[in-house]
Amino acid sequence: MADPVERLRLGIQPLVRRNLWRVRQPGRRPSLVAGAAVSAARTVRQLSYGGVDGDGVAVEVETPLPAELGDRSMPFFIGGWYLVPMVVRSVEIDVGGVRSPVRATGQPRQDVHLRLYDRYRHVSGREHLSGFWATATLPAALPGECVDIDMVWRVVGGGEVRHRLGTIARPATPDVTPVPWPQVTDAPAVAVAMATYDPDLDLFETQVQSIRDQDFTNWICVISDDASPPVTFDAMMDVLGDDPRFVVARSGNRRGFYRNFERALRLVPTTATHVALCDQDDRWYPDKLCTLVEALDADPEAQLAYADMRIVDGDGAERSATFWTDRDNNWSDPALLFFANTVTGAASLLRSEAVTAALPFPPQIGGQYHDQWLALVAKSLGGLTYVDRPLHDYVQHSSNVIGHFGRAQMRRDQRWRVGGQRHPAGVRTLQRLAHHYFFDVVRLQALAQAIELRLPPIADAETARTVHHMARLETSAAARGWLAARTAASVGRHRRGLGAQGLLLRSLSWSIANRVYARTQPLPIADGRHSQYVLGDVVENTTERRAPVESLLSEKTQPLDFVVDQTQPRRLNLMVPGIDVDHFFGGYIGKMNLAARLAERGHRVRLVCLDRGLDIPADWRERIADYDGLHSGLEDIDIVAAHQPGAPIRFSPDDDVVATTWWTAYHAEAVVQAIGRSGFLYLIQEYEPLTFAHGAYSAAAEQTYRFTHRALFSTEYLQRHFRQGGIGVYQAGASEGDANSAWFNNAITDVGPVDSHGLQRSTRRLLFYARPEPHAARNMYELGLMALQRAIDAGTFGPEWEFHGCGAQTGEQIVLGKGRTLVLHPRSGQSDYAALLRSCDVGLSLMQTPHPSLPPVEMASAGMRVVTNTYGTKTAELLRSISPNLLAVAPTAEAVGYALADAVKSADDLDQRARGAQVAWSRDWATSLPAELIDRLDGFIEDLR
Repeated sequence: MADPVERLRLGIQPLVRRNLWRVRQPGRRPSLVAGAAVSAARTVRQLSYGGVDGDGVAVEVETPLPAELGDRSMPFFIGGWYLVPMVVRSVEIDVGGVRSPVRATGQPRQDVHLRLYDRYRHVSGREHLSGFWATATLPAALPGECVDIDMVWRVVGGGEVRHRLGTIARPATPDVTPVPWPQVTDAPAVAVAMATYDPDLDLFETQVQSIRDQDFTNWICVISDDASPPVTFDAMMDVLGDDPRFVVARSGNRRGFYRNFERALRLVPTTATHVALCDQDDRWYPDKLCTLVEALDADPEAQLAYADMRIVDGDGAERSATFWTDRDNNWSDPALLFFANTVTGAASLLRSEAVTAALPFPPQIGGQYHDQWLALVAKSLGGLTYVDRPLHDYVQHSSNVIGHFGRAQMRRDQRWRVGGQRHPAGVRTLQRLAHHYFFDVVRLQALAQAIELRLPPIADAETARTVHHMARLETSAAARGWLAARTAASVGRHRRGLGAQGLLLRSLSWSIANRVYARTQPLPIADGRHSQYVLGDVVENTTERRAPVESLLSEKTQPLDFVVDQTQPRRLNLMVPGIDVDHFFGGYIGKMNLAARLAERGHRVRLVCLDRGLDIPADWRERIADYDGLHSGLEDIDIVAAHQPGAPIRFSPDDDVVATTWWTAYHAEAVVQAIGRSGFLYLIQEYEPLTFAHGAYSAAAEQTYRFTHRALFSTEYLQRHFRQGGIGVYQAGASEGDANSAWFNNAITDVGPVDSHGLQRSTRRLLFYARPEPHAARNMYELGLMALQRAIDAGTFGPEWEFHGCGAQTGEQIVLGKGRTLVLHPRSGQSDYAALLRSCDVGLSLMQTPHPSLPPVEMASAGMRVVTNTYGTKTAELLRSISPNLLAVAPTAEAVGYALADAVKSADDLDQRARGAQVAWSRDWATSLPAELIDRLDGFIEDLR
């Protein structure tokens, strides 16, 4: 590795080249000496970036690494950004010694430039062109084997620099294994592989009965359930009854339809000769299996047979007598199977050899579908055959993941926007091409590469040529010429390929143009006058850059556009950030339950949504009605969005106001001042200054406790913190604060009764409440990871332990070391969350707050031994009084690591865990918000008038 002086010399060179480029640009003045000095200084600063390794390399991989290795090689997509203080000759991804070149480097990344400028107030000259993406190869592995994934830079002058991106392992034992066949015969044996998730029970019962009614009798149906809600799953089991031909394996966590179908195929008995894919809500005709088996018997080379389908609605009414209403069918042209696959999984029967070759499925890229991958594998192994009549009713309804009419509608409904705004046609075209490049070009290229890596040489010349070209779309001029010829031949034949060839070609052109464009962009100017970096992106050019504090405070506290109107009815206005039904969790469940109880008391409740950019879905009531306590009370609640141009919010002089967060308190204060109220009711669910670093943000939150208000605290422990600190209503003393405040406990998610028998399982699971998002810093995500890694290094966890995380906004996988991986599950519905709680043995939930927070109490109620932290009035003794399952320690990595060891040791005491599940906490909202508490709130509201 070069010494620091050599680093500076190499760091200067790119800016010198850029200044030489500026000589050729009209109106630009080169400054080689000044440019060299600035580059040298910025290179030194660059070495201090957070997350930089010892060589001064900063890397962020933004695509999730594959979950695990398999017994076959497969390609995977990887992308993100990097900064290196040296001149790079080439970049590669090294996976277990197998290297793949990174050809898309220096890609426009204005967001990185702005983010690092916001943080460090300087620019190194490379951030805006720091993006990369590539397709790398994941090798086959033996059970228990693991490989390291490194990024490698070959630098000018010789040598290379390496950065570890992660480690991936193949599980020592698979999570699912083939089920046994009930009987063995010489006749064809068909395994029906069904993937389910929360099905419509009437349609599910119809589908199951249609399988039972098959003329073909030598079948077994394996069902992979993708963690359906317990009530639905129990009803499904009632439908199946004690029929031994149906074998159900329920997943402990959501996988999505792609991975769930893979799991279903992995359950197929090894003695099966054929495999039929099955949806959860269709209706098979009695001769379906017989007809498809005969079709394969008639064509010994074919590996897959599929049939037409009759399209019906949920009530069984016919919408189309055939699937082929707006496109042509195809099973002979391999290129069209890539471009616009016509093989629907639910209509297919495969030979078992094709299923074996297709497993495991390649990593999911973009909108990848299991049926296209299976069709391509079958075509490469021998071919397909088709039955030209419907063999089942294909049900189309609102819950379909995607369907016959859904694909066309998606194409018609696409709107290419930036920042919620629609932009000119040229910009939308570029955005559309960028989308399809990653959604289609990269995906299809990876599928072709997977076929080349995993299957034997393809016998059919046309199929072999197609796979060869599709695998090299970005690296071979011949492949692009082949695609151009296919595109030209498809002109006037839209039904045949739906125009996909031309779209792929244009998307490839976007990729090439984007790379050229990236290399012609000037150095961005640090005062905020930024160029348009990403081809097709829209960036507002400004001559003034606002400081982050100013922009946040002005956005959060910008005055409402409102008027006081004597004609308006009297309302109780709950000031809320918004209604985000996709990320609906504890605090919002509390807000909505309070609104519902006040509405039931007779108040005319209105939700005033304050945050910009959060749309209010028309069906918001229906979408949150399944959460605890919200089955009723929402129907009479009004809602209005603030910041609508030309539409001021109208308040009555008799209105009452409730604030629910620190920034809504600013708006509540403005309204009560205007209408003549003495103050507002303040729902306080957190000591919010702790949600920010100590500074302007925390000061702005703390200021709200000085407004005149009555306080409703979510937990007695939060109230105790305010009393002890003399904060808010307690500024004048404890007795006055107690008179002007009340408290309640947010109801926890009810996981049902827990006994020692239900806690018995062969696999042990740890559940980490993992919140990596910056706004959730008080959850101490990094400290939890450190403690986990220390515990793993110390040998705390045996091979039977799995590691799962919940609470994150998106799913990903985190390498913990020693072959262990933390699977972060994205936020899900309450029933899915309850099912996840019931499946785990040890919990880890940290929060730098004076109240217990809900996740550790919910974990304890599910029978977990839970490691959490103390803070101020939140002592270990207090937490033990809630549940002996709570192990509270100081928030240090060492203390948390030792507590994890204690939790693992005591996890085998199932009786103790079951006793600790009887937590001293409310499990329902009727208990949390009793009538006497609402009476108290009514008194507060009356006092403030």
